[in-house]
Amino acid sequence: MLINVYNNTKNAPSLIPNDSYIRVYGFMRSQLGLEKTELLVYALIYSYFRNCESLSGSREYIAEWVGSGRTAVDKAIASLLAKGYITKEPRCFRGLHYIEYNINVDSLPPSTEHTNMLRLAREDKNKAQNM
Repeated sequence: MLINVYNNTKNAPSLIPNDSYIRVYGFMRSQLGLEKTELLVYALIYSYFRNCESLSGSREYIAEWVGSGRTAVDKAIASLLAKGYITKEPRCFRGLHYIEYNINVDSLPPSTEHTNMLRLAREDKNKAQNM
């Protein structure tokens, strides 16, 4: 369960469940050249992507995950968008406006062992949603 908290005090409940984790893959450094906040933001979005989901967390959620401030997260997201590594889609559900972040499948290096599996899984999910 996520708790939506906009309080930066040390005693505030965490937005991150204790049993959660993200994985940084070698291609993120060696082939995409990502580092620091950019690397962690990409890895977080990628962890959702691997589960055929989109990241729709707030900037506060992303900032807490990467251990950085919202300004650094905004710069990292802007850079990842400019490089074409991620996509950003505005959404609205029951009057609530939010943004979904995804990995741009076309930007994944072809040498990534699970690239084709991820592309196929994403295509299958999109087809199922459009039926």
